[in-house]
Amino acid sequence: MKRGFKFLIVLLLAWGVGIFCETQTQGFRFQEILSHMPNAERWETPKNDISPLLNQQFSFLGKGEQFYAFLGEDQKTVLKFFRHRKTFWGKEGDLSPLFDSAKLAFDALKEETGLIALQLNKNSNLPKVTIKDKLGILHTVDLCKTEFLLQARAELFCQALDEKMKHGDGEGAKRQIRSLMTSLYSQCQKGVHNSDTAFKRNFGAVGEQAICMDIGSFWKDDRLKARAAAEEEISRSTARLQRWLKKHYPELLNCYEDAKKAH
Repeated sequence: MKRGFKFLIVLLLAWGVGIFCETQTQGFRFQEILSHMPNAERWETPKNDISPLLNQQFSFLGKGEQFYAFLGEDQKTVLKFFRHRKTFWGKEGDLSPLFDSAKLAFDALKEETGLIALQLNKNSNLPKVTIKDKLGILHTVDLCKTEFLLQARAELFCQALDEKMKHGDGEGAKRQIRSLMTSLYSQCQKGVHNSDTAFKRNFGAVGEQAICMDIGSFWKDDRLKARAAAEEEISRSTARLQRWLKKHYPELLNCYEDAKKAH
């Protein structure tokens, strides 16, 4: 009886320590950015010189289901690593669909996503980079041995709108909304569908320029080139924004509706 009670105490303590560590690190696991994915011809991208952007330390910014994000010292550049999580059986999960989506975004939607660089196939011409986790611990990452992307830093779209409105910049807010609609219409004209409708966490703004920060759910769909299909896609993608505007800034709803019809 006592032995069983002691075992339960140890188990609870271990669980508590695990929860504490998870909270303190915000779930960051260094081993998840290390990759054993094989190269593939379809994932080849141009080898531009990005070494000046990598010549800085990057600090932990956040994580999602697919990426860990680190912000550069310049406060303008985000370095994202793909999360290579293990399955229940200890095997590395297949990230092929995510890589295909990222490659589509890089090829067709650089401006719409703020993408600067993308490496899906490992190569030997990149430096090592220093990243700092949430606890302030420094890690060295050999970029030749893993996949990553560089993206412009953006403020969450609704937060950026909120800031503009609170500072009396209604015209700037309207330009940001128009930029979003222009970006989404451009995406449709290129025949690209985004299956993720979580608008508030996926879209951002760099100044007044709207971008889609999450590049993990893109699919080729040439049917979106038709006007009716594009309008449906844009309405679906921005439905949560419409509800947010209705609640917080109904005076911007006319701009939202006019911008949707402008293309």
